[in-house]
Amino acid sequence: MSQGLRTMIEIVNDHIAAQAALAGNAEAMLREAHKAEIRMTKRFESDPSLATFTAHYADALVNVLKVVPPELHAIVIRNLIAQVVAEWEDCAIEFNAQIGNDGP
Repeated sequence: MSQGLRTMIEIVNDHIAAQAALAGNAEAMLREAHKAEIRMTKRFESDPSLATFTAHYADALVNVLKVVPPELHAIVIRNLIAQVVAEWEDCAIEFNAQIGNDGP
């Protein structure tokens, strides 16, 4: 029984709710963190450029948070995450254009 196409915001909200539900269950949280670590390691091995990109922005975030007042940390982190997504999309577009592919 199909419920139809879900919007991206519905999918995102479901993922956020699932992660938030782990907050009260340390064992489940550790299990999910371990699965995420394995997935991230495999992803970085298959695409070293993503590892480089991620390390660059992680270092930048650490440096920025040192000089920004704590009450601004959430907005700085949110903006940096948005910037990371946009920059990664731009890198993918540039790469794909070289090989004659239109999408990221």
